[in-house]
Amino acid sequence: MLDWSQVKISEGAVADARALGLSGDIETKLRQMMTNSTPFSHPRGNRRFSKVMLLIKNGVLQSISPIDVDPRLREKQLRRAQRRRSLHQHVPSGDSPRPDDDTYVDDLPDSERKPIRLDRFVSDDWSGVEMLTVAQPLPDGEDRVLTAKDTEVFRDRAIGCFIGLAIGDALGAPVEFEQPGTFDPVIGYRAGGPFNLRAGEWTDDTSMALGLADALIEDPYLHTNLVMDNWLIWYKKGAYSHNGQCFDIGNQTRSALSDYAKGRTPPRTESAGNGGIMRLAPVVTRWWFDRRICGDISARQSNRTHNNPECEMAIVALSDLLCDLVAGNYRPENAPFLPSCPSTGWVKHTLTLVIESLRAGGTFTEMVLRVVNLGGDSDTAGAVMGMLAGSYHGLSGIPDELVTSLAWSKRVLATAEKLAEAGLNAFKSTRIAST
Repeated sequence: MLDWSQVKISEGAVADARALGLSGDIETKLRQMMTNSTPFSHPRGNRRFSKVMLLIKNGVLQSISPIDVDPRLREKQLRRAQRRRSLHQHVPSGDSPRPDDDTYVDDLPDSERKPIRLDRFVSDDWSGVEMLTVAQPLPDGEDRVLTAKDTEVFRDRAIGCFIGLAIGDALGAPVEFEQPGTFDPVIGYRAGGPFNLRAGEWTDDTSMALGLADALIEDPYLHTNLVMDNWLIWYKKGAYSHNGQCFDIGNQTRSALSDYAKGRTPPRTESAGNGGIMRLAPVVTRWWFDRRICGDISARQSNRTHNNPECEMAIVALSDLLCDLVAGNYRPENAPFLPSCPSTGWVKHTLTLVIESLRAGGTFTEMVLRVVNLGGDSDTAGAVMGMLAGSYHGLSGIPDELVTSLAWSKRVLATAEKLAEAGLNAFKSTRIAST
């Protein structure tokens, strides 16, 4: 649990608070806000911010961002945050920012040209969000020099992340929308569910992950609209689906793809669904070794359909955690699994449950089945838990029968291997060459 009394306050956080209308002894007021949930007041009028996101790294409050404020101020804050992120995203050698690419801007003063990637996220609106700090470096592992001997382990975990998504999706699909305790516990693949699938078949989580993976293979930085084109073909024609049909799609995703098909940019949404995190694995499989790039691409692919601050906060936190798992920087606590919320489509609930299951440890199967057997949004909870468990245990730690009996197992594995190999080649060029 986060000890708020030990959190230090940076000059940047003080400046953010001042910009939001705080005056006087700002540091004292910030501490009162953190310890007593004292809300900010709007600088013009009496309206209060009902949601303020506090971004914390290494025990230091780095910045403060309003989430639920006057709409005009909110848009201004979000645009500013987007600009600051964009300035520091990686540009491949030989490439240059394009004027028509809204992921690049160049209108900030030099004083603001500094990295703002944060490793830990805490918001007063997310009770229990301190669980996002579970990924801690191993005592003797963070700074060691990595050699080529390590790469096979990394490759195994990166592939495990991807195949784990599909396996968790297939395990959860038959009990989706069911209430806990109303069905026989899932112990392996089974047929049925709301879409009457055969054992080992998966849903939209894996279909969208495959579309994202194909886009990353051709466009590693997702600078183009290829990922949206792939998802649109899936939506309209059933590509990336094992039965040739788009039989399962979330309302927010359908709306965003429909807008895209009509040439419209999907707008920001108030819906904080889990559709962005459910398909994340391919980004991690390709970019696990660079948390900054991985987090940036993760957020941008999520924003294509779920452009929401809460979704973005969650997906960057999940990206960081998955990178730590693939790199070997995490060990479960073997804590009891005591689910603190239901399994719903809200991104907060999904992320909370899978982190609680990760903390409890166990085999790949045990980790995934804990959340699947809660019913509800079991396919997505299973998919996200499968990413985490697969990143921790690796492909070699996943039972063979779960891999071989998975629908399209050869295609999913081949795609994961291609992404993992591309990632390892990039990793070697930056780390191994210097040893």
